[in-house]
Amino acid sequence: MKKKTAILVAAGLLLVSGNVVLTLHKDSKVSRTSYITKWAEAGTENLTKTLKTAGVVIPAEEHPIYYNDDPGGFKEFYVKKGDSVEAGTTLYEYTSDNIDSERRQLESDKEQLDKELVLIDEQIKQLEYLQSVSGSGSQSVSSGFGSTTDSSSSEIVSVTIEKEIYEKEREKTRVESEIDEYEDRILALNEGDELTKDSEVSGKVKEINYDLKNPIMTIISDTPKVSGTFVEEELKTVEEGMEAYITSDQLKEKLGGTVTKIFSYPEDEPNLKKKSQFPFEIELDETGGGEAGFEEGAAADWDSESAEGDSGLETEDGGDIDAGELEDGGGSSEDDTVAADEEEVSDEEDTEIYDEDNVELAKDNPIIHGSHVDVTIVTDRVENAVTVADKQIKSGSYIYVITPGGKIEKRSITQGLEVNGRVQIEKGLKKGETVVSKPSQVARQKEDFITPLRIKDLSKSSFKEERKMDLFKAIGVGFLKR
Repeated sequence: MKKKTAILVAAGLLLVSGNVVLTLHKDSKVSRTSYITKWAEAGTENLTKTLKTAGVVIPAEEHPIYYNDDPGGFKEFYVKKGDSVEAGTTLYEYTSDNIDSERRQLESDKEQLDKELVLIDEQIKQLEYLQSVSGSGSQSVSSGFGSTTDSSSSEIVSVTIEKEIYEKEREKTRVESEIDEYEDRILALNEGDELTKDSEVSGKVKEINYDLKNPIMTIISDTPKVSGTFVEEELKTVEEGMEAYITSDQLKEKLGGTVTKIFSYPEDEPNLKKKSQFPFEIELDETGGGEAGFEEGAAADWDSESAEGDSGLETEDGGDIDAGELEDGGGSSEDDTVAADEEEVSDEEDTEIYDEDNVELAKDNPIIHGSHVDVTIVTDRVENAVTVADKQIKSGSYIYVITPGGKIEKRSITQGLEVNGRVQIEKGLKKGETVVSKPSQVARQKEDFITPLRIKDLSKSSFKEERKMDLFKAIGVGFLKR
């Protein structure tokens, strides 16, 4: 009897041991229950793909100033290199031997304008007379039934005359303005033999050619822009009109702008031994400013502390895990999630958050011509994208979703924008659905799964709420199904 019992015990142990080995062995072909350690709830993020390059600050415009070498000669400059000038500032003075002929020409032109002004006054008087006549009487047309008043025709005539008077008044104002200008020029000639050249724009004097070679002076505008170059590969991802921003150690704030020009020809003569460089220009915003226009990283509106498996226990009705347990206790590794809070967002090179209302050129944030800056161009952006980590995607085409009933479902997906390990899911996943973080842990689909027991999350109250038989059953299932 004892020998028979020993044989049965040994056979049982052998059977159990064999099943354990076959189940746990790495290369075993025995179908096993999925052992899921981590999962994450799909949230939404603003994904922004950027291109980073370098640039230099240059003036938005340059205005060359020329000198006509009239007989008489140049006299002196009134400004020097680096001076700030306003529109109307005298730049230089010169003399001319042709002042008398110039004066006669100006007086002749002014006399012609005086005659034109007299003629316009006479035309206005005639029109005003016609207007008064048309308003005081009306035309009558005889008919077999008496006379009728053509009031509509009279009104049309009155409106036409009023329009003509308005046009003549505008022309008179223009002629009077020209006469005043001629009078000022004639007065300047009469006061001396010197002539001056005034600036037509505001800015700074960049250069002066004291040898009087044209242009004898160059004025640059105070408004800056940024210039740089793209390599051939970068031309495929950028285009005019894209948003950009500028950063530098010399700047207090990030400056927003727009790519306004991309040259279609290289900066230098093409050479087989080096890559061609294609110039670009960025126009900076001129109003307002904000320090928080851009933040590093992709922002999510979901909590990175997603549910992490809180037990391997199954329910009485067949092992389904309640959806509430998944949402409250699902797991997610740091590599699979992006923090929502600004302090937790990782510093990634190619991901930015752009706030076009806050990133502008501030008046108290001066930018120096010639300074080198870092340029970031927003090449693509998706708002409120449903995302997962790239590690959660299996074979680049599908993911494993945990259903509210605790089953594992294989889901085909369509991917969109990918930035720093975060992938937009265009089709196949909705916000709030739970995704397995490590697809390699899935052994079987459409069935229950088990998850590690987290002792630290257990409490006495949770045991008191369950029946002892249910507890033993759940513990047994947790061991045996592995």
